[in-house]
Amino acid sequence: MVNFSLLKKANGYKPFLYNITFDGCKYLRSRTNPIIIYLHSLFELYSNINHTCPYGPNDFVVEKLPISHIQRYVSDILPLPQGQYMFHSTWASFNMKRMFVKFYWDSI
Repeated sequence: MVNFSLLKKANGYKPFLYNITFDGCKYLRSRTNPIIIYLHSLFELYSNINHTCPYGPNDFVVEKLPISHIQRYVSDILPLPQGQYMFHSTWASFNMKRMFVKFYWDSI
């Protein structure tokens, strides 16, 4: 299971726009949800998360992801209002949390 959420800072980080939980293995087989496709495309070229399951507990790798790539997605493709944001993602397999991802940025 995978959870992606976008939060905006407003007296603490509050949910903003997306908070989606889905079966990652099912998505990798069908790739039909446009929101998940967009979120996956943020890091797909820089990760090994590009094939169907199974994945082991240490199989997730995202590396050398340039900030310019992220900036293009959060300003050109899906422009966000000015503010401070956090992207949070939790990945679990066999009912055990395996990976947490958080990154913060300012949209100006």
